Amino acid sequence: MNRFEPSLFISACEASGDQIGAELVSSLKQRWPNLSAKGITGPRLEGLGVQRIAGAEEFSVMGVIEVARKLARIRTIEQRVVNELQHRPVDICVLIDAAGFHLSLAERLQMLGLKTVQLVAPKLWAWGEERAAHLAKCFNLLMAIFPFEPDFFRKHGIACRYVGCPIRERTAAYALKQPRQAPQTPAQICLLPGSRPGELQRIFPQIIRVAKLMKQRSPALRFVTVLTPTLSEAICADCSRQAQRLGVEVHRGNALPIIANSDLAIAASGTVTLEASLLNVPTVVLYSMNRLTFKIASTRVRTQWASLTNILLNREILPEFIQCIDPEKVCDKAMALLRDGKERLAMLEQFAQLNTKLAAPPFADQARTVLAQVAQWE
Repeated sequence: MNRFEPSLFISACEASGDQIGAELVSSLKQRWPNLSAKGITGPRLEGLGVQRIAGAEEFSVMGVIEVARKLARIRTIEQRVVNELQHRPVDICVLIDAAGFHLSLAERLQMLGLKTVQLVAPKLWAWGEERAAHLAKCFNLLMAIFPFEPDFFRKHGIACRYVGCPIRERTAAYALKQPRQAPQTPAQICLLPGSRPGELQRIFPQIIRVAKLMKQRSPALRFVTVLTPTLSEAICADCSRQAQRLGVEVHRGNALPIIANSDLAIAASGTVTLEASLLNVPTVVLYSMNRLTFKIASTRVRTQWASLTNILLNREILPEFIQCIDPEKVCDKAMALLRDGKERLAMLEQFAQLNTKLAAPPFADQARTVLAQVAQWE
């Protein structure tokens, strides 16, 4: 008797996508142990036996100008994927986040007659709706991780299903039973510089300058930083040298338990800022990009805020310092969040609302069910 052997292509170009993809593949393998999977992978997906076509570390770029500089390499990877799937097709392709790359890839995969699903819907609600019609042609379905997204995309004729928020589920395992209303002694500050080399080059030195100022004002403060597993050894070594000169403790790997045990985070804008909020850790958000990228983004971005926490709650909960970062002002705000009990408690109350807003049935099970329906595995 022939066993049913479902096949999957999965593309995770970033550390967060590798994590989400691993959760989905793990759930799929529980239902179909003989699942055949290949794709663009990070260490977590590879640990589950997903065959590597390209590595997530090859995509460590951010922004219009940064992507343009690496365009030839990105297009080479895209062609490698297309060639592989043209000769050895799969039942369905799951592309995680990274809409800039995946929109182009999905269009080519559709031309091969392959079904495509985007997991983590592109943020058209932030970047503008101009690409909505194109998006509808490229994907059979979007799987959204924020509850407001399906209504937005359906208005544009795009099939979209909310499958729960894996970020909330992931953080729930590490969150303290009771939020820490006052800092521990000495307070621990978690420095989170982002997952891409370009981010680290611009933001990490600025975060270190803020930490130095905080240390001057309060020498007892303890600092830790966490570097993502997809970063190269050379980049990690450079960041470690900068950190250790200030006595910052350096970790590599899962940031969640370290964030959860911290009293404050200073973080580059990205998924990690939402993780910190769901872990009830007050956070100051920084972001800096190439000047031309920032100029282009300023004309296109439709949201008032950069951090997901502020976007989801539609008001400024986390203080944001974008592009023109004054370390003194960042330090002032960070120290205020350590000292001011009222400001800290007000932020924790907003985090409770955020947790409630994102509550949903288990992400991996919902995503597996939806994916099986599109792939017609059941």
